[in-house]
Amino acid sequence: MREVSVVDVLLVEDNRELAELIGTFLRRDGYAVEIQESGERALAFL
Repeated sequence: MREVSVVDVLLVEDNRELAELIGTFLRRDGYAVEIQESGERALAFL
């Protein structure tokens, strides 16, 4: 079972390097970020 946590931003981006870069900036601004690589995976996460 997956541990439940608070996510402020669900970032959906298939370019992993770009997603990590954006995630880094969001985390620096205090957001909790979850990165998913496709819309299908994002929906499954929800």
